[in-house]
Formats: sequence, C-alpha cells, structure tokens
Amino acid sequence: MGNAEDMGWFGLLTDRERSGGMILSQNMYGRQRVWEMYSDDELRQRWETITNEQACYATGRARAGSSVRSESDPVDRMETFQPEIWIGNLSDYNNGRLHGEWLDATMEPDELSAAASFILRNGHDPDAEEWAIMDYSGFGGAQIDAYESLETVSRLAQGIAEHGEAFSHWVAYVGEYNEEALENFEDHYLGHFESTEAYVEHLLEESDA
Repeated sequence: MGNAEDMGWFGLLTDRERSGGMILSQNMYGRQRVWEMYSDDELRQRWETITNEQACYATGRARAGSSVRSESDPVDRMETFQPEIWIGNLSDYNNGRLHGEWLDATMEPDELSAAASFILRNGHDPDAEEWAIMDYSGFGGAQIDAYESLETVSRLAQGIAEHGEAFSHWVAYVGEYNEEALENFEDHYLGHFESTEAYVEHLLEESDA
C-alpha cells in the first residue's frame, strides 16, 4: 500500500500457521520499520487504522492538487476558494526539517485527523505525535492558527467552498468561534451583485419602494 516516493509504503505479512503477523514500512526518507503483533485482532485493527489514514491522506492530497504544490513554492488559490492547509510534523520542524503536505481543508475533521496521522507516521521522526498547520490558502479573510482545531478548519473551509468570499469575510467579522452567527450566515447573506446599482435595485424590489 502506497509508495516510498509519496510519503511511504506499508506491507502486511501473515503466516497461516500462527496468529498475528507483521506490518512493514518504509518512508520517503528510507527509514524502515517493523511492527510485530501476536493476535489476528490486533493485527487487523492496526492495519485498518493505517489503511484508513493512507486513504484519507491520498484523497486530501489529490483534492488539494499537491502534486504541483510545495511549502517552498506556495500558490495563492484564494480567488478559486479552494481552502487548503499544509500540515507539518512539528518534531521535524523543530529540528530544522520540513515534512508535511497540502490537504483539502473541506474534508471532514476525522478525515483530516487521519491524514495528519499518516503524515506523522512517515516523517524523519516516526514517533512524532504533534503536527501544526504551517501554511494555508483559499480562506479569504479568515485567519487560521497553527494549532486551530480540525473541526473549526473543516467548518470554515466547507462554508467558504460553498459560499465563496462572502463567507470568509463573515467569519472575519463575527469570529470563527461564533457558532450561532456562522450557522445563520444565509439569513444575513443577500447575494452577489454585479454593481452597486444592481444591489440598490434589489433592495428597492424587496421593499416594494
């Protein structure tokens, strides 16, 4: 599963003669690891966790178009309103290395979390447990903190992807933690108008003036 050029690969090794088995891995830096488990249930659970993490990572990376993106050469996609985040391994960063990837921020929080875990598994420090949002794009006027919760990131990204720039400025105005205001965005949004004249005409029509 996977390949060493894109984060890393994982392999499952079992023996019909006994329970359990091994999971083998090699990341993009050539680091190899072996996990040995002595029960089928433990082996299956660990393998399912890793395969889910890899699937979420692959989806998030592909949807972010990260094959043409890198931390050193970011592309501003704000005009297309495709919110993306660059999740990096904090341990590697603190040791002068950049390890991470661009992900589609509109994914569900649990999917983003799984993708982040896969990124951590394949860093220079494979035992790292902390990640950070080291860059982002496509969020318009909304600000994303390095340690923003993935629930908040996903909610904002989905709103921006659906409503565009108006939602990003609404977030900047009411605050990303104002749950009630964020949920009531459509009650306040009057729509997009090509000109001031068109907006005034709309108001006059609504007021029957």
